[in-house]
Amino acid sequence: MRIRVCAVAVESNSILTIRFTYSGKAVFALPGSGVQRGEPILETLARAWKSELGLHIEPGELLLVGDAPGDKRHPRTLHLVFEAGTVSGKPRIIRGNSGGDEVEWIPLDNLNTVPLYPDIGPRLLDILRGSKGTSFMPNCMERGFW
Repeated sequence: MRIRVCAVAVESNSILTIRFTYSGKAVFALPGSGVQRGEPILETLARAWKSELGLHIEPGELLLVGDAPGDKRHPRTLHLVFEAGTVSGKPRIIRGNSGGDEVEWIPLDNLNTVPLYPDIGPRLLDILRGSKGTSFMPNCMERGFW
């Protein structure tokens, strides 16, 4: 099983994402990375944000755990979604370190419909609007945006 960590930064009622284009379709990912063997989870998150977006992050609380079933192309993945906590710097795509097209801020009101990776938009919206405690999603790729 692969483990992927990502974080949610909220600013002006929008969340920070990286826009990717697949077969002409925009998909938005929460910034993060797969955990490398022997690498601590929070160090993975800090490394990913620094290398892909040029940002320094001190992660906050764990918000959500999502299980994404695997298929022939993708391994089963456990997604750990943290709040971004303290972030410093101006986000930008660092070419060569990120396969993304651009940084994009997604309004919270769009989280129910936007193709987000992992597919946690509606649950994330509930959490950001005050639902307490860490949430678990047994299938965080249910709508299959990837």
